[in-house]
Formats: sequence, structure tokens, C-alpha cells
Amino acid sequence: GRIWRIVPKGAKLRKIPRLDKLPTQQLVWALDHPNGWQRDTAQQLLVQRNDKSTAGHLGKLLQSSANPKARLHALCTLEGLGRLRAEHAVAGMSDRHPGVREHAVRVSEPLLRSDPGDALGKVLRRLVDDPEIRVRRQLAFSLGEWDAPAAGELLGRLAKSSAGQPELQAAITSSAVGH
Repeated sequence: GRIWRIVPKGAKLRKIPRLDKLPTQQLVWALDHPNGWQRDTAQQLLVQRNDKSTAGHLGKLLQSSANPKARLHALCTLEGLGRLRAEHAVAGMSDRHPGVREHAVRVSEPLLRSDPGDALGKVLRRLVDDPEIRVRRQLAFSLGEWDAPAAGELLGRLAKSSAGQPELQAAITSSAVGH
């Protein structure tokens, strides 16, 4: 059989919430929980429910949460629901946490395949000078999805500023075809 919990004798057990019984709004709030299992499960349930009305609540969480993990979950849940918009991607790419910025670039790739708009293009230009290499590397990979002259220009700027950084050069090279 399965071992569900191992605890010392006499320990008071923490109640495990039934997230599958929560209304959608409370599941969005659960994305801001300190427990990783609860965040992951809430995100999974939100995507499975496919309730498009949660996009507004997720956008608010993306903008307001002090927890970068919650902001990341909000961003990825919007992507999973197919409700990610340019304003969400811009908010994620402008985030103070590099992990959120990195994943915002990654999840924005479908937006880059269509017309990304001025706001998204502007923040992509700013990310070329991001202090975190992981953000710039993801930017280099994702620019390959953008079929615009600006993508080639940004890849050129990245290449010029990344001499001596082979992990960045490989990402730039993989996206340079067609630019």
C-alpha cells in the first residue's frame, strides 16, 4: 500500500484541504499559498476546470502578490487556460524577480507568432540588457519565434553583448535562422 504521511507519535496532524471542493476564486487564492503542493494542485485544478472567467483574478494576482511563486503560477495558469494576453506578458517581463521574467518570455512565444504589439516589443527591447543571464538566454531562444525584423536586431544586440558566454551564444545561434 501507499504511505501517505509519516509523523511522530502524538504529533498533531495538519489538516489537508480538499482543493477539488473549493470554488474557482478560492483556487486562485491558493496559488499564493506558501505550500508548494497546494499551489501546484490549485494550478492543475484551475487548468482542468478551464473556467475562462478566472483570467481577471489571475491578472490581479500577477500584479499584486508579494510572492514571486504565486506570480509565476498566475502567469503559467493564464497560459494553460489559453488566456495569456500581451498585458500579462508585459507585467511578467517587468517583474522584479528574474524567474518570473524568464518564464514570462517563454510563455509569450505564442504572442510573438502573431502581432505582439508595441508594449510587448518595447519590453523585449529592454530585456536585452537584463542583468540576469537566464532571462537573456530565454529571450534569445524566444526571439526565434518572432518573425519580425526587430527580432533580428535584438538577436544582434544580444550577440554583441554576450561575447564569452557560450550558453547565450548557443541560444542566439538557434534563433538566428531566418533573421
